[in-house]
Order: sequence, then structure tokens, then C-alpha cells
Amino acid sequence: MEKVKFAGRNKSELLSLMKQRIDEYFRSNNISQYANTAMKLKIGLWLLLWLVSIVALYFTAGNAWITFFVGFFHMFTHVMIAFNIAHDANHGAISPSGKINRLFAYSLDLIGSNSELWRFSHNQQHHTFVNIEGHDGSVEGYKLFRFCPAAPRYWYHRYQHLYAPIIYGISTINFVTAKDFKLLRQYVQTKGGQGAATTGFIARLIAWKLFYFGYLIILPIFVFKLSIAAVVAFFLLGHILDGTLLAFIFQTGHITNGTSYPEVENNQVDKNWAVHIVETTGDYAPKSYLMQWFCGAINIHVIHHLFPKICHAHYIKLAPIIKKAAHDSGIEYREFPTFYDAVASHFNELKMLGTLDYSMEEKKTAKRA
Repeated sequence: MEKVKFAGRNKSELLSLMKQRIDEYFRSNNISQYANTAMKLKIGLWLLLWLVSIVALYFTAGNAWITFFVGFFHMFTHVMIAFNIAHDANHGAISPSGKINRLFAYSLDLIGSNSELWRFSHNQQHHTFVNIEGHDGSVEGYKLFRFCPAAPRYWYHRYQHLYAPIIYGISTINFVTAKDFKLLRQYVQTKGGQGAATTGFIARLIAWKLFYFGYLIILPIFVFKLSIAAVVAFFLLGHILDGTLLAFIFQTGHITNGTSYPEVENNQVDKNWAVHIVETTGDYAPKSYLMQWFCGAINIHVIHHLFPKICHAHYIKLAPIIKKAAHDSGIEYREFPTFYDAVASHFNELKMLGTLDYSMEEKKTAKRA
């Protein structure tokens, strides 16, 4: 992957203005940018529900229905841990202590994905090169999808807005099985990953995978003698729930009507990095405390991409500050009033990407259904 630079990346008046106003917010309110009391309670709640539900699952032998519903709820705690704990921890946003962040980052390994590889893929690639084909893994459609105009279009992409929910639903099964091993290959091929694939690293990766499948499948079936059908059912249907929620929550932050897909010329993007983030990222349901609580404020996404080390508990108050700074700088800020509006826009964008071959200029003026 060739190194890409942004025009004037270190001379962003927009980013400086936003940082100045955010610093003033924390200073005037005498609060930390890291986890507050409500965030700490939420961390404790979801970890406790994870533990209680898995223990309860082990003692449901004899009743397949109870096994299924307890297991299904347990799988729901996985996506809540991903949204509300692992995401912040892997960005270093829970505590000023790196050790504490790293400790909670292992919550991602607990639910089947490798936290070290996730930081490589998400923090280094996605957060830097949002919506840039060949650099942002989040718009890699593996030929199944066409997530940006620079990607090749195949005949079946005209139906991608119809089959997307099915693929989204099984996406987390890929996360806990094959994806980490594919990321591992990319990891060791990059300059930052040289020497990373040590014996210890591989051992940790495999150990966490064995632990994950051990407590979810092997122990319930072979030790606690739970119904095989019930265990397989909650595992698969739980992943469908998690995959659907994960995809809908994350995809609506970037691939919606009005987003930008920057082009790279001579290894450079002609926009400042902060402007690039605002033009490729958007918010939805920005005033919903319920949405913020359940999905880790991923719905308030612009602030997260610009300042990922700020805990999501503060986003709902910071978003208006970021929005005003963008407007004051003459930059359009994308925002959908509800989650439904964002999801509808995402599928409309998928339909356009699947049926049209258009240039960047044509995309800006294309009439959307």
C-alpha cells in the first residue's frame, strides 16, 4: 500500500479551531476527556451481564428453549461490549493510563476478535484514510460489494442494496474466524508490522480464539451437556443480530448520500485531513441519549474521527461545538435527524453505487431517488 499524504495535514485551521473550542469546553466544565462516572458504570454493567449470562447458560441443561434465549442474550452482550467498551479502549479513550486502556481493550479478544490487529486495521487504516479505495479496509467490498466509485462494478452489484442485510448479518462470523488471519498477513507486510508476528503474538491470537469457541461451544456442549441444536442456534442467530447491528451502526457513519470518496493523485489527497474527515463522515440521531448509550455514541461520528481519544460519553455535548466550527469554516456538515434516515440513506447510496458508473464530479450533482 503506497503512502498517501493529505494537503497541508499539519496546518489545519479547522482542526485547530475545533480543538480550541473543545479544550475550552472541558476546561470551563472542569471535567476530564476520559470516562466519567456514567461511562464507568456502563462498562461494569455490560461486563457483568456478559459474565452472568454465560454462567447462567451453563446451568440451563434440560431446557433447550431457556438455553437458546439465555445464549441469545449473551451474544447481544458481545456487540454491546464492542460498541461501549472495546471501541473506546482500543482508541485509548477510557483512561489516561495506557495500561488501563489496554486491559479493557482485551474485551474485544474476549468476544472473538484480536484487539492488536483491530487497532492496526481500524485506528491506522480506517481512521486515517476514510472512504479511500485501497487504503481504508472498511470500503473493501471483496467484490461482494461496491462501496465506493473507484471500486470495479460487477453486474450483481445492482442488487447489493437487496442482499446487503444478509451479508451484514453473517459478517461477525467472519470476524471471529478468518478475518484476523487475513489482517495478520497485511500486518506483517507493512512497515509498522515488521516483527509483530512473533511466536508470542501468534500464541496469543490462537489462545484467545480457543478461549472464545471454548466457552461458547465446547464447554456448553461437551462439559455441561447442553442441547447441540440450542447452542448452534443461539451462536448463529446471535451473530446475525450482532452483525446486523454492527454493520448498520458503522456503515451509516460513512457510506450515505452526500459523502465524499477522495481520489488519490500522485500519492496525495488534495484536501486537508480534517476537512477530509468532515466530508467523509456524518452523524445521525445526534440528540438521542438512548442511541448514544446503546451504541457507544458511534452515531455521533465526526467528533470521534477527529478526536478519537475523547471518551464517547462526551460526544453528545461536543457534537454541536464541532458542527458550529465546521459551519464557521464554510464546510458542510452531514447530519441525519434519525437512525432510520441514516439507514435509508445508506441503502440508497448502495443502490446508486451498484447501478451507476460516475465520476467524482458527477456524484456530487447526481439526483438521488
